Amino acid sequence: MKWFFLSILIFPINCLATNADEAMNSWLAIIVAVLMICLIIFILFSQRQKIIEVFKNYKRHQETDKSSVSEPDHKSAESEKTWTLSGVDTQGDDIKFTLYETELQNAPRGITIGGSAKLSELIPKDNSLTNRHAMFSYRDNNLYIEDLNSFNGTEVDGVKLNPFEPRILSLDNTLTLGQIELRFTQNN
Repeated sequence: MKWFFLSILIFPINCLATNADEAMNSWLAIIVAVLMICLIIFILFSQRQKIIEVFKNYKRHQETDKSSVSEPDHKSAESEKTWTLSGVDTQGDDIKFTLYETELQNAPRGITIGGSAKLSELIPKDNSLTNRHAMFSYRDNNLYIEDLNSFNGTEVDGVKLNPFEPRILSLDNTLTLGQIELRFTQNN
């Protein structure tokens, strides 16, 4: 019975091939094609989480038009904490971002600042930032900053952060992201 199924698979190739070498080349081409398809499927599944995250960030940025000085439309409650990052970029343009407690709580992976609109939520227009430069997160009533292994580094009050090691921010810290210096303040 199994020879019957095998002959069904081999028969079309043998009919097309005029000699044994052509039949072998046909089989090799089929095997290579199947292996390539398996490799592509393996790569897609192994990178699935990263691909999903990129598409979610892309979709989020398609829904909102962001510029370097705009703030999101957000109606904060009286008791909600907000923080402001303000400074000047390397071209002399003002930068101002507001972080809202509820947005940070609803972003389990944090809010990313960087140079890519597809990979970051806060996007200052400055070439000294990497695509995903640093991340802000909020837990245990503390705001954290974490360098995401950026090329030009992240500093808090002149102290360089180690990549992927969150640091608690306190009032009036000065953050340096690449060549941008930002003042960190709490609004309420």
